[in-house]
Amino acid sequence: MTEPRDPPPPANHQPTELHAPGAVTEPDPVAVPDPASAPTVSLPVASADTIDAGSADSSPRPSSPADPAAGPGTSINARYVVLGEIGHGGMGRVLRVRDEKIQREVALKCLLSEDGEPGSARDASTNTRTRRFLREVQLSGQLEHPSIVPIHDLGESDGSPYYTMRYIQGRSLAEALRQDPTPAGRLRLLPHFGDICNAMAFAHDRKIIHRDLKPANVILGEYGETMVIDWGLAKVQGDFDDSDRRLATELRQIQETDDSATVFGTALGTPAYMAPEQALGRLDEIDHQSDIYSLGAILYELLTGVPPFSGGHPHRVMLRVVQEPLTPVRSRVPDAPAELCAIAEKALQKDKRLRYDSCSEMARDVSSWLSGEKVSIYAYSNWELVRRFIRRNRLAVSAALFVLLAIIGTAVFMTRAWRQESEARTQAQEASGREFEARQQEKRAREEEKRQKELAQDSLSRKIEEERTSSYRLAEAHLARAEHLFKERFFLEAGLQAAAAMLHHPGNPSSPRVHPGFCGGKPDCVNLTARALGLYVMARQSTHMTFERRLSVDPPLNLDLYTRHRLHPTPDSKHLAIVSNEQALRVWNTGTGVLSHKLAGHAAPVCQAAFDATGTRLVSVDQNGEWIFRSFPDGRETHRLPSDLDTVFFLEPLPGTGDLIAGLMDGRMFRVDTVSRTLVQLWPELGLSLQDIVVSPTGGHIAIFDRRGVFRLFDVASRTWRITERRRSEAPTSYGTFTASGTSFVFPDAMANRLLTYDAPLWKVGREATMLGSTGGEFYHSLVHQAGGGEKLFAEMGNHLQLLAGRDLKVLQNFQHLAPVGSVRTTEGKVLVLGSRSELQMFRPAVAGREAVLAAADGIIGLIHPLDARTTLAATLTGTTFRINHPENTVNELGRRFDGYVWAADLSPDRRTLAVGSWDHTIQLIDYPSGGLRPDRVLRPDRVLRLDGPVTYVRFSTDGRRLFAATFKMLHVLDTTDWKTLDRHIIGVVSGNGPPVSLSRRFIAFHETDEEISLFELETAKLSAIKPDVKNLLEGATRFIDPGVLIVQDDAFCLHLVYPPVKKPRHTLCGLGSMLATAALNSAGSLLLAAGDDHTVRLWSVRDGRLLLVLPTVVGQVASFDFGEKNILFERGNELWRIPVDTTLWNLPATELMKSAEDLSGLCLEGSRLRPLHECRKLPAR
Repeated sequence: MTEPRDPPPPANHQPTELHAPGAVTEPDPVAVPDPASAPTVSLPVASADTIDAGSADSSPRPSSPADPAAGPGTSINARYVVLGEIGHGGMGRVLRVRDEKIQREVALKCLLSEDGEPGSARDASTNTRTRRFLREVQLSGQLEHPSIVPIHDLGESDGSPYYTMRYIQGRSLAEALRQDPTPAGRLRLLPHFGDICNAMAFAHDRKIIHRDLKPANVILGEYGETMVIDWGLAKVQGDFDDSDRRLATELRQIQETDDSATVFGTALGTPAYMAPEQALGRLDEIDHQSDIYSLGAILYELLTGVPPFSGGHPHRVMLRVVQEPLTPVRSRVPDAPAELCAIAEKALQKDKRLRYDSCSEMARDVSSWLSGEKVSIYAYSNWELVRRFIRRNRLAVSAALFVLLAIIGTAVFMTRAWRQESEARTQAQEASGREFEARQQEKRAREEEKRQKELAQDSLSRKIEEERTSSYRLAEAHLARAEHLFKERFFLEAGLQAAAAMLHHPGNPSSPRVHPGFCGGKPDCVNLTARALGLYVMARQSTHMTFERRLSVDPPLNLDLYTRHRLHPTPDSKHLAIVSNEQALRVWNTGTGVLSHKLAGHAAPVCQAAFDATGTRLVSVDQNGEWIFRSFPDGRETHRLPSDLDTVFFLEPLPGTGDLIAGLMDGRMFRVDTVSRTLVQLWPELGLSLQDIVVSPTGGHIAIFDRRGVFRLFDVASRTWRITERRRSEAPTSYGTFTASGTSFVFPDAMANRLLTYDAPLWKVGREATMLGSTGGEFYHSLVHQAGGGEKLFAEMGNHLQLLAGRDLKVLQNFQHLAPVGSVRTTEGKVLVLGSRSELQMFRPAVAGREAVLAAADGIIGLIHPLDARTTLAATLTGTTFRINHPENTVNELGRRFDGYVWAADLSPDRRTLAVGSWDHTIQLIDYPSGGLRPDRVLRPDRVLRLDGPVTYVRFSTDGRRLFAATFKMLHVLDTTDWKTLDRHIIGVVSGNGPPVSLSRRFIAFHETDEEISLFELETAKLSAIKPDVKNLLEGATRFIDPGVLIVQDDAFCLHLVYPPVKKPRHTLCGLGSMLATAALNSAGSLLLAAGDDHTVRLWSVRDGRLLLVLPTVVGQVASFDFGEKNILFERGNELWRIPVDTTLWNLPATELMKSAEDLSGLCLEGSRLRPLHECRKLPAR
């Protein structure tokens, strides 16, 4: 939804002049007219109160309109009565007349003779003027448009031609600009400018160009009309007439003289609004784009108050038009709308090819700006797009406010009803006491009491229903927010929103707001709890880091949040020293959140401090260069060492040693021996001004950045330097980090929006990744590696954190924070974030074994086949087959790549041969567990079996002697000793819409007719049939799965579980939104897992038919239980995901689930806002 920007016309406008289109005057031959307002040929426009209206009542006198004596009351051709003169000049005269036939006022324009007097000889010049006059009438008459003055009549009186047109009462655009010169006032005229563009687009479609567009030639009616007038210079594009010859003559006259008294005649146009090709006299280049240039000049004046080029002799103005570059609009008016500036500056391009192709395109852009739509030529920044998005979604905020007001109103109404009911009961009690005196009054009181009670009950029922509906809408909003956050990888927040959806859903049996029968069988309502729980489980399974605690810092620290190297934990993370601009050094116990030490002794503010590798020594240095060595945790001072090192900004342990590394801003670096308490300079002075220092986790290298952004690496062992080779496109960078292995250095190139890695041993650019995606955001402010967390990195972006994979630099998880993120430090098992001067946040790794992604492939996962408790076979729609070893977390490719989908697989009973079938009509026989193709001599040279069609089903017999392979129409029985065909059976399609996951080893099922399903027994080759008691079966969705269950689907996509030979379904499970792809039943028969074409995986409780989980996928191609039925395996695009079958979650009260989500994220929801957890629970920060 867009936000219109339609500026209203000027309020309380009073017309001051009467205008007629085509009215012209001769300019002062000495003084050059103001280019912003003077028309090419214009007459002073008469004021309405200067016309003698009384003369119109006198008897009309016949006369020629060209006669100067033809004043008010004069009759022209016995039809028009002159009311007054609007204006006249050397060429024409414009009168205000009344049409006696139609009884309306019109404007009449007549042609004067060469000397301005009637009756002069009609020489060649007069004939030329007459042709031009008639040409103007013909061109104007062809243009029937609301913003072009219509021609009513053309006639002749006493040999003098005339024509009549609409009479407009208003003011010119030039006058409107002078009357209200403020930017807001000028922008209110923009709708009129859109009308001008539309009018010119209409004229251009008819090959007519104006050649003299300017504010003075635009009339604004007092009722909002916009009229383009003075078509005296107009011509048909491509024609060459006497106006072109006059234009060439006048251009030559102006170019040959520099006299300010040069006559600026009727054919030239106005230099300030003239296109460069017109100013150069290139008549053959003047076309509709010349008018577009003039429109751009008018819009430029609307935005700035002045034309783009003005001042001085017309020749000099034309020179500026041709030669001088255009002054940008915002150079004159910085607050001018950027989109309008772009429109004006495009139209004012000196090169015609760079202007708008047509007035229609320009009109559409102006209309788009007025209506709040995007302007086609303007390049919007990310921030501008965000603001537009916020404006478009104001309706959602309004709707939320409306709901809140409705709830408040309902509460007020209920309170009033309750009071009424109470009063009624009181009245009933009083009536009971007066029973003997007024029995009739008691009866009426009881009736009133009954009526009030019914009203109260009805109001209460309505209130409860409205509350339930509001709660359901709130649950929907939380779920939508959770889905968005999950997509953006804010897993902690997504889990919290999903838990909130389950808490507020009145159709959730575990919610305190539950109301039986609320959903009434509506699929979206019924499925909401399962969708929310599925999203919660996936978010929890995808979480790498969870919130642990919040530590309060009181009094607040005295430091700049964006200064790095302020957090210094002990190696065991039990204590944390924070360096502030204070003389005392404060140390906190991270387990209790209590300030454990406040170590004084420095005479100046502390520059830096650090623990050694053992955590038993604490070293600090102040701004005077004095070092203090302390034992820890007793905090006892053991040694002081004065020095001249007064600008130490870096002090960190050197991994693999007990020493510290100290860096100064002047480029010096020292190795601090904490035992002998000595300082050894690492390298001679380099004459550099350092910006940052990074020590590799292995201690093998030290990276430094100088203030010019140069990146150097120091090899600690060889004491040699290496200056990295930077790309020319790379911007100077002053921060980065080593990966945990120390073999790569990662830093952001903000100008190129890339993350770059320099890889050992050559330290050249290896991997790259995009920093900001299409959704925008902030560039990284800092990068640190996750200590003890594998090859992972933490990136700080100002308002949230990102966890990145060190191998491919992909985002693993995002973290929201409710305070400006400042310094970030990682330790073994913790991430410390100094979010503000008074608060420290701590995160810890998620529970081990919760990794959601088992493997990533080179294509969409199309097959999942658990082989045993340790191994799962998977394949892709691009033809790759691979094996996943769960204990070792390894992935190995099997066989060769197929040329089609990999659809079916089975492992022989002796576990030596793996048969894998594909839609490329082949079966690969793979040696297991080596993974290579079997070297059987009887096979073809390429070691594959070729069948007559796509392979949709592969199963070994129970004794392993036969292999059953099905194509779309044929079942092949192969001998596994020589792989020759033993038998063929014509069958229907088996597993055509999804791979044969969990299909039975005894029977295959396929449709014989719309109602009848054939069952083929593999061992005996017997064929039987069954007609399930289910109407409208879907062909292609039938599965016969272990342990002997036939699954069919109807046209409502409900699944029916049939146990042959019984025809009636034992269970019916609804909720799937499209055709079934795969289905699996656990060994207990209590859980059914199905994947469908609606891009979801769903899990049902078979006993009660309740939908438990809905897991969103990319394709919905395949899902299966793992071998031990403890996890659900399913595809999400090219990733194989694993979600635990956690039965405790399905019956967990929604309040407990919400509490678990809050504890996991450290956040809570107050209404729709995220807040720190301790603020919602009113508990002190931990």
